[in-house]
Amino acid sequence: MLWIRSLPSLATTVLIIEAGELDQGEDFIYIPLFAGIGNGAIGTQYDWNLTYAPQPATNNRSIAIPLGKVVGGGSCLNKMTFDLAGREDYDRWIEVGAIGWNELFPYFKKLTNFTTPAPEIAIEWDIQTDPSAHGYKGHVMRSVLRIDVFDSLNGDANGALWNPQSLDPDTKTRSNSRTAYWNSASNRTNLHLLTGQQVTKLITKLNNKGVKVIGVEIVSSASSITPASYLPSDVDSTILAGYEAQYKILTRDLASNKMPIMEFIFGGGPVLAGLQHPFSRGSVAITSADPFTSPSANPGFLTHQTDLLLLSAAAKYARKIINTPIFAPLSPVETVPGPSIQTDADFEAWVRSTIGTTFHPSGTTSMMNRQYGGVVDSNYKVYGVDNLRVVDAGTFPMIQSAHLQVTVYAMAERASDAIKKSWRL
Repeated sequence: MLWIRSLPSLATTVLIIEAGELDQGEDFIYIPLFAGIGNGAIGTQYDWNLTYAPQPATNNRSIAIPLGKVVGGGSCLNKMTFDLAGREDYDRWIEVGAIGWNELFPYFKKLTNFTTPAPEIAIEWDIQTDPSAHGYKGHVMRSVLRIDVFDSLNGDANGALWNPQSLDPDTKTRSNSRTAYWNSASNRTNLHLLTGQQVTKLITKLNNKGVKVIGVEIVSSASSITPASYLPSDVDSTILAGYEAQYKILTRDLASNKMPIMEFIFGGGPVLAGLQHPFSRGSVAITSADPFTSPSANPGFLTHQTDLLLLSAAAKYARKIINTPIFAPLSPVETVPGPSIQTDADFEAWVRSTIGTTFHPSGTTSMMNRQYGGVVDSNYKVYGVDNLRVVDAGTFPMIQSAHLQVTVYAMAERASDAIKKSWRL
């Protein structure tokens, strides 16, 4: 959608094909309360409503994979958290071949329209912002919710912080890619939106460079998953090489104390702990030649013992947090995991029985060197195919220690410039 800002000056026509529909302005999408403490649009007609395959490591429970099936995609379903990852996250990507990710910061500023808190609110709640870190002329609204921060738990690079949200400060409603980009451009004559249509085939032809995509077939989104008949019978050696490269980076940074390990979320109920850089890896596979049959998604939860140890340690630390003096006036009562959970074995069993996901699936079409099993290069081009790019969270080589939407927006802004440059637009 980020092309549409410059479309009036471009001698080209853009067609957007979306499997979902335009939302109807439902409260469960746009009112922050419903997304913040409830499920919002998750599980509705605007969600693909997929689930991960049952996992032995999670006591064979099925866990949902919320994915936006609507104009605006995941920005209509998420919790609106609008935060950037640390520099180290993007530097790791460069190490595996995603060149240019250290150039993203100007795009972060370009896409946002930050509203600073009113002076009286900033004083009352001790909110401090760095003006140089924000953009003020972009399309995506960014503002701060009024919640308290506990400095007694603060650290060096990590700790408690004010977390901006993708909210319109005037209407107090969600700001998503539809409201930020589509609504202001929908009347442009060289922009067309086709909703409720699913791409079932890429039309290709051979040229002197190999394979070139020249069109698509639609029935009623092109998948990044190989058709069933072409799936390898075992793991490709390049995929193993890619994981080995990632493993070395993760273990190095985990030992160096440069990598945020866990996110602790305070939402008015139990403290939630989110593992930021899991060592486990999953996979996605086509189960049928029918493009409308859902794929099988295996997240590989807890297939690496380190993840189980880290999550168990996080549960113990969450118990420590609620026993700090700052919480004493609230008289907290531990309901989960509960006082009966004490030993390492207790905590590990409890993690297996309760583990879920804070969403943010990524990495199915990684931007890495081809010898590491990468799918796209640093300009989002699919290796070995001309005229085909992937621009979404699937290209993240490794998941970052932040919510994904800001990086996806910045990625799209960067891709827009790359595409226009390659087409001399």
